[in-house]
Amino acid sequence: MKLFPKRDDGGELILLMITWGILSLFGTRFFLMMTGYPQLGNGNWHIAHALWGGAFMVAGLICLLGFNGENARRSGSVLGGIGLGLFLDELGKYLTADNNYWFRPAVVFIYLIFIGLFFIYLRIKKFNDNDPTNLLFAIWERYEKALDESLEPSDLKKIKLSLKKLTNKNLSVNQKLIVNLFEKVKLKEDRIERYSFFENLEKGWRLSYDKIFKRKLVRIIMWMYCGFWSIDKIADAIRIGLSSEKLEMLLKFYDYQFFGGADFYMIGLKIVFEMLTAILLILGIYWWLIIKKKRGLNFMVWGMYANIILAAPFKFYFEQFSAVVQIILTLLMVEIVKEYRKT
Repeated sequence: MKLFPKRDDGGELILLMITWGILSLFGTRFFLMMTGYPQLGNGNWHIAHALWGGAFMVAGLICLLGFNGENARRSGSVLGGIGLGLFLDELGKYLTADNNYWFRPAVVFIYLIFIGLFFIYLRIKKFNDNDPTNLLFAIWERYEKALDESLEPSDLKKIKLSLKKLTNKNLSVNQKLIVNLFEKVKLKEDRIERYSFFENLEKGWRLSYDKIFKRKLVRIIMWMYCGFWSIDKIADAIRIGLSSEKLEMLLKFYDYQFFGGADFYMIGLKIVFEMLTAILLILGIYWWLIIKKKRGLNFMVWGMYANIILAAPFKFYFEQFSAVVQIILTLLMVEIVKEYRKT
């Protein structure tokens, strides 16, 4: 038996937490900016919003540990996400001796935490429907919805499909008894089909991809992204490498001193990882053009992941939260390439 069998909706719950965490973080920054960064407290007292974040996370845990049902799980994910965003917004204070809220590297750690959670979501989203334990838990989740009077037609279909997959599995005695019990209980839906925000978003994405993004258009978009991104980064590296004045101007633009220790090395690493990304993207185009499309698509995906994992942290270091736009574009391109690879 597995130590932690996966939930069928575990990936969606984690994505819900991540989404509310990001909204909470940016909402907090926007509110503080618009109100002039007020402080809640008097004299020596200052109630930091990281404490409110902890309170929200505890409330989320109470929902998850103390209550049953889908509503409790979703509420726990939302409250946990809000608390996570409030806590991470003050991360700079906990990384510095002088409680520096504006500590520049804090944004890098915030990005790495969220992108790490996103990769965990992708991993958990891949539900292993070949494992009997996972299948039995997935069926039980639907029976929970029946107790909560929220069973939908799609749940009944998933129950039948899961039971069918269990017929040829090597089950224990207790698992066989449970399967027999499930087969004897005939459920009826409690309500018409309802789709969550993420389910509607996924349906809309697939519909728009099938109708708007034709294969030729997708090829053009991929080539333009890989080509322009690679040329831009290689040209930047050449200009900076051949001109110390350009590097000095770049450092002054970011309000640093020339040869200013860590900042100088951060720019160097940023260039190295952007060059690595550019090389992988160029190799993707190369393999595509010599009629090895699958290998080319793989190199493109690796290049985009190299950008997300290796190059992007340094971009966040220098550009702070304005680098979010490029990450969103890169994640969108990863999905486009993956969808194209399926066809």
